[in-house]
Amino acid sequence: MKGLPQEGQEIWVIAPNGASISARANEVSADATTIEFLRNQGDVASELANGSVALQYVTRRGVCRIDGVAHRAKHEGAIRVDHTGKVELIQRREFVRIDAMVPVTYQPIGPSGWTTETTTINVSGGGFMISGSEGLRMDEVCTFTLHLDGEREAGELVCDGQVVRETPGGLGISITLIDEEERERLIRWVFARERLSRQIVKGD
Repeated sequence: MKGLPQEGQEIWVIAPNGASISARANEVSADATTIEFLRNQGDVASELANGSVALQYVTRRGVCRIDGVAHRAKHEGAIRVDHTGKVELIQRREFVRIDAMVPVTYQPIGPSGWTTETTTINVSGGGFMISGSEGLRMDEVCTFTLHLDGEREAGELVCDGQVVRETPGGLGISITLIDEEERERLIRWVFARERLSRQIVKGD
């Protein structure tokens, strides 16, 4: 079946109550996916066994989902999810944009010039909006460093971006040059922040 998660990939199990639980895909076939949970999450496998769940994960196309039924697996802390539906593309990656304030630094006139600090207003895998505009004008290209927060994907992310939009609140930056692995890291960070926002709204 096309579009299934990759072995070793981080995925999220959607429980019947809507909670999103981080896990990792160990074995993947057309009929089932075996998943291992983190040890500090308690006995999640027992709680989900014999119930209907959904798997969500990121592919090159965007966020995908497949429904299934969970069963206890041989290994402790693992479940096997028998697929009961087809892979659905529920959110195209290029359209995923979240409101997020993270520090951004850039040098408007190049490496020999001064460094300006500002923050993002929102972020996506294809660009971001910054609240400041010092030294930047429409269509200009500059190197930006985003200081991502969080856990797995945290750290500095460097990219070239072009000013493509000007609003009273700031400038819209389209990413024009970035290492492909770094773009994947940025997209994973965006999805992680989006899930966290949904959980906060639900009160989980």
